[in-house]
Amino acid sequence: SFFFTHYTGTVRLSPPTFGDRVQFVIAKLVWTLGIVLYPYSGLPVTWCIGLNLISEFLLGNLLGYTFGVSHVFGLDGDRVKMGHVCQPKDFLAQDWGEWQLLTTLDYAHSNTFLQFFVGSLNYQVVHHLFPDISNHHHPDLAKIVQQTAKEFGLVYHVVPSFKEAASAHLHYMREMGEQPKQG
Repeated sequence: SFFFTHYTGTVRLSPPTFGDRVQFVIAKLVWTLGIVLYPYSGLPVTWCIGLNLISEFLLGNLLGYTFGVSHVFGLDGDRVKMGHVCQPKDFLAQDWGEWQLLTTLDYAHSNTFLQFFVGSLNYQVVHHLFPDISNHHHPDLAKIVQQTAKEFGLVYHVVPSFKEAASAHLHYMREMGEQPKQG
């Protein structure tokens, strides 16, 4: 793993600082203590199992939905519908960066609470284009990506709120679940 080898794939990165290592160890200890010792905190075992299942269900759905709205969407109006973008005739010849812009969605750039809550996953386009860049830089990079996309006549999918992103996701999922129209 990167923590020990300083490599991600074939790329060597700067080793973690002493502070990074301390933070890593503390976070792992807190997580382990919370998962391992919590069931022995005096609560009945059935409560511990139930609370763990509830938390896993909520977290799993949060992550699934956070990723879903960024990758499976259909936007109307001046934006391209995802279903039509995924099947271009020359998709193998399409530029990798353009493909990232076409197939991912950003949302709620002005919502700092949401950005913190989902770990900047609301900047999914930026994350796809720059996967090794710290999410701390995503807001600044998003402005550059948006300007560059505009300069090259590309669409940068970004909506102002999670509600709009979720609505586009649900609408597209509903549309994909309908019977094909005979034509």
